[in-house]
Amino acid sequence: NTWARLFDFGSGTASYMFLSIANSSGTPRFGIKASGGSEQLVNGNAPIPTGSWTHLAVTLSGGAATLYVNGVVAGTNANVTVTPSNLGNSTQNYLGESQY
Repeated sequence: NTWARLFDFGSGTASYMFLSIANSSGTPRFGIKASGGSEQLVNGNAPIPTGSWTHLAVTLSGGAATLYVNGVVAGTNANVTVTPSNLGNSTQNYLGESQY
């Protein structure tokens, strides 16, 4: 489903980190935001294949976020300044569910 989450960690709309399997364009999306700053995103380049298991992963390294689908780079953002530690103590942490 659109906006279904693999994970969603945070404390509401000011600080969060999520991985969605399908944004409004049907492609996976990783988003991170801390302390009311701007949301920083990585969008996938194609919808996730259906009918078989699919591996999704996100890495954050050196100011870049990379989204992988089945081990292949599906999207990147070289200007990610927020890290998970910037979220502070998160109070709404879910696997397979959205905090919204």
